[in-house]
Amino acid sequence: MSIRTIQRIEKEGAASNETLLGLCAVFEVEQQVLRQVPHPEQHQLTTVSVYQQPGLLIIAAVIGAFIGAAVMYLFIR
Repeated sequence: MSIRTIQRIEKEGAASNETLLGLCAVFEVEQQVLRQVPHPEQHQLTTVSVYQQPGLLIIAAVIGAFIGAAVMYLFIR
């Protein structure tokens, strides 16, 4: 089994039966164990908002303004 196969499984969450059987053999678990989808508890989830990070918002706005001004200067002159 290749690294690419493992990466695809991690990204998409789906694997062929052959790949699933191979993983079960390596980890010595039943298929049902690998097919279970974990459901995180509410306290395990974190909400992130750009508005809670005003410094990051200001930096992004300043960088965007400089890039916009540079593009306008290059194309209008």
